[in-house]
Amino acid sequence: MFYGTVVWDPWLIVAQIVCLQCLYYLTLGVFLSFFVGTRVSRMSLVYFFDFATVATSTVTGWCVIASFLLSSIAGAGYMLYLIERAKKCLDFSATLYIIHLFICIMYGDGNSEKFPSHDIDQMFDDKESITKKFLEAFIVFRCFGGAEC
Repeated sequence: MFYGTVVWDPWLIVAQIVCLQCLYYLTLGVFLSFFVGTRVSRMSLVYFFDFATVATSTVTGWCVIASFLLSSIAGAGYMLYLIERAKKCLDFSATLYIIHLFICIMYGDGNSEKFPSHDIDQMFDDKESITKKFLEAFIVFRCFGGAEC
């Protein structure tokens, strides 16, 4: 492909995203089976999609962390071969991890007690106080900016 001509090809982009995602999970599965599979009696999707397994308190957690890091390095190599453009690599890597985040949220059903979403919901429950804090900050900004208060 000539790099001077830019052609909008959405099917190519979707195919690259799907291929990259499949290669990432395949590589992650190989590394998890090599590192974690030797330590646990039964492998499951928990090691792929549950954030509680990524822990520094156990050796198995460190093996999960090593698997994710090594599959990320392999993913960079896949991008070098599949994407072929440095400008697009950030977009594709962000897409890969955003899709992984959504899969993790769907796998965990989104209402795990360990997941900090309830804290975020409580913080934004009172819309009036948020609006009040925003207005106070705006008034303070205007006063220090030299405007008449």
